[in-house]
Amino acid sequence: MRISTPPLRWRVAAALLATVAALAACGGSGSSGSGFAFFPPAAETPPAQPPATPETGVVRKWGYITLPDGNRMRYSLLLPNGGKGSFPLLVEYDGYSSGSAPNIGQLWVTEGYAVMGLNVPGTGCSTGEDQVFDASTGAAGAFALEWAGKQPWSNGRIGMVGYSYSGYNQLWVAAHRPKGLLAITPSKNVTDPYRDVGYPGGIKNIGFPSQWWGGFPATWNRAAALAAKLDGDTECAKTVADNIEKIKRPDLDLTKWLENPYADGLYVKRSAFYETGKINIPALGTQSWQDEQIGPRSAPSRGRTSRSARARATTRTPWSPGRCGSSAPTATTTPTSPPTTSTAR
Repeated sequence: MRISTPPLRWRVAAALLATVAALAACGGSGSSGSGFAFFPPAAETPPAQPPATPETGVVRKWGYITLPDGNRMRYSLLLPNGGKGSFPLLVEYDGYSSGSAPNIGQLWVTEGYAVMGLNVPGTGCSTGEDQVFDASTGAAGAFALEWAGKQPWSNGRIGMVGYSYSGYNQLWVAAHRPKGLLAITPSKNVTDPYRDVGYPGGIKNIGFPSQWWGGFPATWNRAAALAAKLDGDTECAKTVADNIEKIKRPDLDLTKWLENPYADGLYVKRSAFYETGKINIPALGTQSWQDEQIGPRSAPSRGRTSRSARARATTRTPWSPGRCGSSAPTATTTPTSPPTTSTAR
């Protein structure tokens, strides 16, 4: 008996393989590498690059962005081409150590992008109260993006990169629609903290939340060490010490969420599912069937993005080989090519 496969299925499979291959070439990876190493490694220096003169190499800058409430967010910035000119900007926004040294976005500097790492308020070297992820986290990130878009090293065209923590934060930021943000890449997300992390399948998760939360003090201390080593920033260490003490408060302690077995309260406040309908820009996301603690349920949150965003995000374009970011496809209506989103360039 002859078994035939519809041509469309083969075309879709080929498109998916091409997308996966391209993501792998761009340094794509799981949310925490292997085993139960929940935290990404701190990145002290940009990745290996071709020989460069002082006039064309990577320039590092850093500082603090003062928010309307008076708190300050620590950022670190990598500029290509000796820092000469203005560049499209990619932002990595998390509660780990990106404000001291961007991690995921570093590979894009050689492609002509400026890359900024930014720490969530109340985490790492940023002052404030660590709400982990909620509307206030999104508002702070949106404020920082609009600030960055006005700086002389930025051409005002901004994208966000990241997965897991830095992926989920993108949804909160994009829901505020900051000026200049053109596209996001929210990968390996949760749909809501209750069903995906706290009580998956209605069963209390006694492993990941406490292990993840318990790892932040060490991560923030590394962020302070990086800030001192790379920038001579000794102020960060005091902020880190304050932040470590603050997250012990019952109102900030993430593990206290698990005392509530019902999908209400903080679970609702900190679920981006209810905010993604406000997103009106293209979003490119990847998701695994099971990534330690994050399952495949992020699709519902993406499905709630605005109709105009979904229309642009599903625009199909021809896939052309080349270095990541150097051959960005242009919009077309070719029906059999893999979907892409616009870049910040």
